[in-house]
Amino acid sequence: MDVYCEIYGVPRGTLIIFLIENRWLRLAAYHRLMSIIPPGCLSLLICPQARQQLTIRPFVLKLKLEINRGFMIQAIFFDFNGVIINDEPLHLKAYQQTLAGEGIELTEETYMTMLGMDDLTFVRANFERAGKSLTDEMAKTIMAREWELHRQALEEELPLAPGVVTFVKAASRHFELGVVSMATRAGIEYGLKRARIEEAFTVIVSASDVQACKPDPCCYERGLERLNEKRREARRLPLLPQECLVIEDSPPGIRSGLSAGMKTLGVTNTVSEEALRAAQADVVTHSLADWTVDAVHHVFD
Repeated sequence: MDVYCEIYGVPRGTLIIFLIENRWLRLAAYHRLMSIIPPGCLSLLICPQARQQLTIRPFVLKLKLEINRGFMIQAIFFDFNGVIINDEPLHLKAYQQTLAGEGIELTEETYMTMLGMDDLTFVRANFERAGKSLTDEMAKTIMAREWELHRQALEEELPLAPGVVTFVKAASRHFELGVVSMATRAGIEYGLKRARIEEAFTVIVSASDVQACKPDPCCYERGLERLNEKRREARRLPLLPQECLVIEDSPPGIRSGLSAGMKTLGVTNTVSEEALRAAQADVVTHSLADWTVDAVHHVFD
């Protein structure tokens, strides 16, 4: 039978020490005991600052604090296109040129309704919309052509979103970071390397890692799964969805993060504030240039 604990009357930031199977584990009081502990192994729970033994109550996953009763953000997941690289206009132009060769018109309005799709789903949706047949070989050719046009545009100038590099570098010193995108992994790695921020990210989830596009939550669930795998390897406690912040620029991305149980910050790089609020984003901002580590804690913790 598994044992959790409930802790009462502990000021935020107090260090708690657990003795589990003769191993000392330390946990700040604003966190909660995440590991599942077999009965009989938790032999001592002390709070050095309060100099008192604390009560252990089984079968409860709950931490009551005097100051902060919520979850603290421990990880941030970034969408890529439209959040790190502000390149949705470039994708639109590249696909307009590519699909025009197949006799398919793509308007900006139509493109915006398809945000959150991976390339293959996007191409299939446009051929279906035009009532045209599409073979796998044709789809590969079209995606390769779009990729070539998009890469040429990026080589001329990398359209980094305002403030994103500064924010990523600062956030990486306080949070674990990941990229969760429906872009290709090669495209993500290329952009991060060009921006010189590839070392800031612990995990990357791309279109090839999941079976469904946003707004399905599987991409963010996969991101958290991979992050927790790395944390377990480092003998660190896994995180809960509530401890993760998703930064997105589209309604499907916001809904994906929310469905995964995470907090969401919408950035108006691609769509309007009204559209992001209609998707139920927790907070909407016009630019990551306005955000700091302290702002994340103040708003979401």
